[in-house]
Formats: sequence, structure tokens, C-alpha cells
Amino acid sequence: VRPPRRAAHAVRVFGDSNLHALLDAEGAGYTCLVHVFLAGSAMGLAREDSHSGYRAALLDDLRRVPRGDSVVLKFGQVDCDFVYYLKLVHDASLTFEAHLARSVERYFAFIDGALAAGHLRHEDLYIATPFPTGVVDAHLREALCSLPLMAKAGREAFRRALDDHLFLPTEAERVAHGRAYSAALAAAARARGLPLIDTFSPLLGADGLCRVKCVGANHHLPPAAEPFAAAALARHCLGRSDGDAEPPPGDPAGALAD
Repeated sequence: VRPPRRAAHAVRVFGDSNLHALLDAEGAGYTCLVHVFLAGSAMGLAREDSHSGYRAALLDDLRRVPRGDSVVLKFGQVDCDFVYYLKLVHDASLTFEAHLARSVERYFAFIDGALAAGHLRHEDLYIATPFPTGVVDAHLREALCSLPLMAKAGREAFRRALDDHLFLPTEAERVAHGRAYSAALAAAARARGLPLIDTFSPLLGADGLCRVKCVGANHHLPPAAEPFAAAALARHCLGRSDGDAEPPPGDPAGALAD
């Protein structure tokens, strides 16, 4: 277990737009600085020719991180909540297990390369899980079509393909996907001696689903999710707990296994 950090240091979290849940995650002893990469997938980081150029932008930001600041990589939400379905409408035989294996493999290829090149420092690095999805079944198709950086024609074609795909996963199945993805991240991080920040389990309720639901087709979790995510950062990066943000004893169900 990595020892607690000194007080008054910065925790820099790099990830996709779901990081909005951490925008106000600042407490006594640390400052949380959020670096958002819109629609950035974990697996896309392995592509040097990424469409938006976010890989190069991320590497540039990582090179500028002051020594001693904690670096948290929190990618994978887009892979679970969007990329899988973009691929599924073209290949109905694609299982989520096969998709997550490819995604995590490519994500850690990027991480391994960044560590080897000195863009990341092993002693400062943490890997964070995705959040559980808070999108309910009734709004799933509409939410899937809200991914930014899609051209109008592509969005319309995707919507038609989704309408033809009658059997999309239920909320419970999609939460299970997130749990499996988080477990795969945990295994890959453990193999490299990197600590994992579990921002998935604290947001699960007693029913095993996300305790905070998204509003309509908005795929981002509402502000009520922030205390749970902030507590996870404090617990792992500072070795302490923010009591007001702790989930109730015995909750959540289905926490990640070590």
C-alpha cells in the first residue's frame, strides 16, 4: 500500500467528461485539479493518430505535472458506456468481455509506454475505475446518441442502427459491465504495482445499481455523486477519510474483490 501523501499537494485527475463529478472535490490538505478530455476513451489512447488529438494533448499535460503531485488516470467510462455500442451495432456477436479485454490491453499499452518514456512517474501514479452507469433503461438509446464529436449524419445512422438492435443490455447488466471493467483495471494495475482508486463501488446502492441516477438522457452523473467520488480520492491519495462522504456501513453491495 502506498503511504499517505503529504498535506497540501495537488491531485491531478485526467479523464473524460464524466470528471465533472470531481470539479468541486477539494478538501482540507489537498487540491483536486481536473483535466478533462472530451469523449476520450481508454483504448483510443493507444492510437497516435487519434481523431481529436487528445492522446498528444494528454502526454503534453503529463510532462508538465510538477514532481510530487499525484496523477490519477480515470479513463474507461467512454469505453463502457459508448464505444462498446458503437462497435456492437456493426458486430452483433461482440461480447462485452472481448471488448473490455481489448480496451484494457490498449489502455495499459499507453500507460506502459508513458512510464517507459518518463511522461509518468510510477511513484505518483494512480489508476481509477469508471463510475457505475446511472442511465436508466428508458433513456438508454437517447443517451447513447449524446456522445459529442459525432457528425450529424453519423449520429443519425447510429440511432437507426440502435433502433434496429432490439436487445440492448439492462441497467443491471450495464452496471455488471462496469464492474467487470473495473476488475480488469484492478488486475492490470496490480500486475504493475500501481494502486487502484475504486470510484465504482462507493456509488452502488443496496440493490447493486448506481445510487445516483442520471437525469433523463444526460449520461453524466448529477452533483449528488461528487461526495462519494471525492471521498475515494481522499482515502487513496491522502490515506484518510472524509467522514461526511463515506457510504453507509455494509453498503454498497457487490464491491470489487481484491
